[in-house]
Amino acid sequence: MKMYLSTLFLSEMENGAEHAITKCNEEFLRRFGTIQDYISASVITDSSGKVIKINSQCDEMMALWDVFKDFKDEIIIDLPIMKAMNTIRAVRDELRGAIEI
Repeated sequence: MKMYLSTLFLSEMENGAEHAITKCNEEFLRRFGTIQDYISASVITDSSGKVIKINSQCDEMMALWDVFKDFKDEIIIDLPIMKAMNTIRAVRDELRGAIEI
């Protein structure tokens, strides 16, 4: 059974934030293979490559960000899941800006 990434993070926190995000990264890579695969599966673009929509997989990544963000300064490793969170946050913020105009 697939565990939501934010739940996995919180369940592994007793071993420290770096351990917890590493476990999330392992699950992320197991599910998606690479950050490129994840972005391809999560972000919908038009024919010109402009992002027009993000799907529900992005909600899971944002839920993870909500529990991870307070610990990000403690993490010294750079993992694909962290890049995915930053990419999705940037896309989400861009889409919100486009909607607000």
